Amino acid sequence: MKKATLFFFFPLFFYSCKKDSPAPVSYTKVSVTKLTILASPATNNSGGDWDNALAGYYPDVYFKITNTGTTTALYSLPVANRQENMKQSDLPVSWAASSGAPFFVLSNLSQVVDVDLYDYESIGSDEYMGSATFNFSSYTSGSNSYPPSITVTTNRMSIKLDLIWLQ
Repeated sequence: MKKATLFFFFPLFFYSCKKDSPAPVSYTKVSVTKLTILASPATNNSGGDWDNALAGYYPDVYFKITNTGTTTALYSLPVANRQENMKQSDLPVSWAASSGAPFFVLSNLSQVVDVDLYDYESIGSDEYMGSATFNFSSYTSGSNSYPPSITVTTNRMSIKLDLIWLQ
């Protein structure tokens, strides 16, 4: 009888014990380690080529990360690192920090940022190609919180950021 009682109560005791869940992690910063252009506007807002495509010239693309609604760069890719003559068939195009180090760290997750694309011009002003807006605070809760990458797609472009979330 003792064995039968033990057989009955042991599983009941075993399954009634709660395992302590680890405390949820709360990150306060995000590190951008890679930026990928998945899609970009093939033409400017007027419908023309960015450069003279008939002569084999295409946009020389670089990016800036800015506070939404401003032109103040939080990070600007050195123009020397631009993607020369980027055709649509070249996409996706990526930039990654050397040695796995971040090229941009945002220390305020409530700060909304734009990734602005530009076509470098050796003469005259660089042409603004468009932007994608990233609101990192939108990715800090829920079932898919703190993802390793975020992709934002607008009507003319799509940009993916690879991330490392930091405390």
